[in-house]
Amino acid sequence: MTDAAEPSIPTRTFVMGMVRDDGSLVAADVYDAGHAVGFTIHQIRLCFARLVKEELLVQAGRGRGASFKLTRAGEREIGAEPSYLQLALDQDRGRAPWNGEWHLATFSVEESRRVDRNDLRETLVRLGGAPMNAGVYVCAHDWDDMVIDAADDLGLSSRVSLITAKRLRVGGETDERRVARMLWPLDELAEQWRVFVRRHRPAVGRIERIAGSASSPELVETMATVIALVAEFDECMRVDPLLPAELLPREWPGVAGRNVLLRAAGPISVLRQRTELPALFGRFDDVLDGAVDSPP
Repeated sequence: MTDAAEPSIPTRTFVMGMVRDDGSLVAADVYDAGHAVGFTIHQIRLCFARLVKEELLVQAGRGRGASFKLTRAGEREIGAEPSYLQLALDQDRGRAPWNGEWHLATFSVEESRRVDRNDLRETLVRLGGAPMNAGVYVCAHDWDDMVIDAADDLGLSSRVSLITAKRLRVGGETDERRVARMLWPLDELAEQWRVFVRRHRPAVGRIERIAGSASSPELVETMATVIALVAEFDECMRVDPLLPAELLPREWPGVAGRNVLLRAAGPISVLRQRTELPALFGRFDDVLDGAVDSPP
C-alpha cells in the first residue's frame, strides 16, 4: 500500500468509529486501519489514552495486544448515532416534518464544578444544541431524555431545567430560518459537507467498480479510500445538529453528503466480505440497509 496522505479527520472520530457492535475495540485492528489512512501508531496510542482518561473506554492488556471496552458513558456517546442517521435520512426524504417546537435546557453549576459544567456544555452541543446565553441551550428536537441521562452521569440532574416552546425570539428576530442561522454555524457546516462531497463522490464509482471485480490488485488500496470516506462522513455527522428542513437553507449540502454514503454502502459491504476491511461504523448497517431497501 502506498503511504496515505495526512488524514483529514480527528483521531478520536476514527478510533470511536472502529468500535465493534459488542462495544469492543482491538488495538491491532485500529493500528492497521489507521495506518491505511495516515495515522501513526503514536497518534492512535495517545487517543486511546485520552479516551481511557475520559472514562469512555476501559483497557485490558498493552501494545498491539490491548483490547478496549466502552463504558456506559462511551456507549452513550456513540449509541445514539444510528438513530441520528435514521433521523437525518427521514428528514432528507420529507418523512420527519418539524413540529415547530424548540427544546431548551437551562442549568446553573457553581465554579467549583466547572469541569462537570464544561462536560455538560460539550454534551449539549454534541446532542445538537446551540448556546443562547450562559447556561441556556436550545435544540430543534426532543432531547429531554438524553439531556437528563447526561446530567445524571455528571451528578447534575438537580441543576438542569427543561423547557419546550413554540416561539423563539433571538435578538429581536423571530423568523425561524434566520433564528437558526443566528444560533448554529450553518455556513461552516455547509462548507464541511461540500468538501466531503467534492472529495468522496468521485471515489464512489471506483469503489463500485472494484467491488464488482472478481479479483483486483486495487482491493487493498481501496481500503484507505473506504476508511477515509466513512470516517469523514461520521465527522460531518458528529458536528451537524441535524436541523429539520424547515430551518435550513434550500438545497442543504448535507443531503448530498448522505446520498454519497448511501450510494457507497452496498459496494462497501461487498468489499468487507472480500477483504480484511474492518467493519467500520458497522452500527450504521441496519439503518443503511433499510434506506437502500426503501428508496425515496
